[in-house]
Order: sequence, then C-alpha cells, then structure tokens
Amino acid sequence: MNRPSLRTLAAGVTLIAAFCVTPRTVSAEKMEDSVVLESGQSFDKVLVTVETYQRVVCTGSGMTQELTYDKIRRIDHGDEPAAYKRGLSRMQAGEYQEAIDSFTSAREDKKVRDWIHPYSMFQIAECHRLAERYDKAIAAYEALLKQFPNNVFLPRAEEMIGDCYLSMRPEQYEKAQEVFGKLNRFGEIWLLRSFLGEARALEAKKDSAGAERKYREVISKVGQARDASFMKVLNACYNGVTRCLIAQDKADVAKRELDQFRRYCLQTRNLEGLAVAFNGQGDCERKMGSYETAILSYLRASILYGQDADEEDARALFSAAQCYGQLDKTAELPKNEGYKKNEWKKRCHELYKEVAGKYGWTSYGKKAKQMLPTS
Repeated sequence: MNRPSLRTLAAGVTLIAAFCVTPRTVSAEKMEDSVVLESGQSFDKVLVTVETYQRVVCTGSGMTQELTYDKIRRIDHGDEPAAYKRGLSRMQAGEYQEAIDSFTSAREDKKVRDWIHPYSMFQIAECHRLAERYDKAIAAYEALLKQFPNNVFLPRAEEMIGDCYLSMRPEQYEKAQEVFGKLNRFGEIWLLRSFLGEARALEAKKDSAGAERKYREVISKVGQARDASFMKVLNACYNGVTRCLIAQDKADVAKRELDQFRRYCLQTRNLEGLAVAFNGQGDCERKMGSYETAILSYLRASILYGQDADEEDARALFSAAQCYGQLDKTAELPKNEGYKKNEWKKRCHELYKEVAGKYGWTSYGKKAKQMLPTS
C-alpha cells in the first residue's frame, strides 16, 4: 500500500515482546503479502490472516508471526486491486472525487480479501479531509469506525476526526480537544499524541504561551525517543514550540533551542528532525527579516533531509519560494545588481511549481498551486 502521506498512517514500529512462532498449514491462497516494520525489517511472501488494531497475524515459511499494528509501518497486500491503486494515484494528484470513485469500486472487487473494505473507507475519508470537506470527512471516519470498530486505522481515524474539528470554525476547537483527549486509551504513544493534539488546539486558539507549555510538557514525557513513533511526536513538538516562540516575538530563543535539537537529531539519526530544525531556523530568520539566510536554511532542509520527510520537504520548498518572492518585492538593490530581482522571481516560480507538482496533496502543495498562473 503506497500513497503520499503513508508515513503518517502508523507511528513507530518494532516487534512486540510476544513473538509467536508456531507451525501452521497455509491454505491455497498465495502468500504475496509483505509486512514492513519501522525498523526497516520486513516479512515478505507471507499471508496476513488477521488484521486489527490490536494484532496482525501473518503466516509464511511454516511459521506464524504476531505483531501489533501500532508497531508496523505498512502492510502491502498482494491482491491489491487496480481500482485501489488508481485511487491512491488520483488522490496524490489532488483529484479527490475520482479517487473516491476508485476506492468505492475497489470494494466491489470479489477477488480481494476483506481488508479492502476498511482500507478503502479510510482513504475515502482522507480524500474528503484533503479536499477540506471536513464535515464529510468526519462522517466518513465515523462510518468506518461504526462498521469496523476494531480496524487497523482505529486510533489514526479518531485522531483525524480531531484534526478535522481543529481545521473548522473556532467554535469546534473544544470538540477537537475532547476527541484528542480520548486517544490515551490506545497506549503510551497515543497518550503522547493526545497531549500533542491538545497543544495544537491551544495554539489554534491563539494561546501561544499555553500551547508552548503543553508542547514542552510532551517533550519532557517523551524523554529519549525510543523509536520512530516517538521521534515523530518529538519532531512535531519542536515544530510547535518554534511556532509559539515566534508568535511571542522570541525567534532568537527558538533559534538557540533548534540548534540544540539539531545536535540531538544528529546523534540519534533523526533525519526528519533535522529537516524540522533547519526549517524552524529558516522561519526564525525570516521573522527577523533575513530572507537570504532563511532561504539557505530551507534549502538545507530540502536537499539534505527532504527525502526522509515529505511534509517538511514541501514546507522547505514553499517557504523558500515565499522568501524569494519577498526579496523580489522589498529588496533595495543598486542598479548594477537589478538582475537579481529577475532571478529571484524566476526561482520563486520554479519552487512553487515544484511543490505543486511533487507535493500537491499537502497544504503547501495546495497553496503553491494558488500562487501559480492559471493559464
């Protein structure tokens, strides 16, 4: 299963302590599934026989292996229908209604096992969310949870409901906090993500100081990040702290903290965190009016670490384009350097075009499309 935002589908991944190895006779079904762990380990040529949030069971080579889904990066199903693949492609292109039609058709394919139903329903809800049809997205997530209450996307779907409320009118922010608060029942990582959601809700309410305190509380609870799922929470918190400090006119403080975070990320090989650190430093430099220095930070994030973090790469390219545009509009140059303005304008256009084409499904990709000429 491949799609643009799958890095965010399931956080952190390692084997659970209980690792079952028992002889098992496999049916005539072909063993063509693949289970990929966050650690990079994968189980190929297996048959996934159970797939719920609590447990995933796969059989192959005379053994049965049991995992928990929150420890899995993704599951690639060997019988993935063409309509489902087409839906993912259309979603990546921003053609959300066409994607919904494809996911709906995928559920009608009788040759596919039952996994197709919750997966297609989740992707349909995602299409509505990405298209900013938040009411429809919430209804679609809730329909999924009602029909498949123990599906593999259970906590993720609930988190996305909270995200939709957070993206709606201010009067819905309290509802978002309520939804995020219920994630703690899914275990330690989701307890942290519930706190993270509450911090985001405070930030949406323009309570920068309160949100900053909440983000810092989560950072202290994460401590030493143990795997990728904890790293993602840590990265999101440092992003949040940076935004809050900038909102409080403390960009200099944010820069110092991001420099410390960058060193920590180098030690722990947290590549997404390194992109977060450089993007955050770019934001601080832009806030202080140093647009050319900011561009260098953004391009560092993209060139060095963008391949490991789609959202941060999109953010870096979009932000660099904004800085080039700001330079074109505001920079005062001597006559013999007037050519720079044309170069800045050209680079701005190129970067918006790159973001729109490469990351069209992200918020930055959508904004970039709006900045490009329609003809």
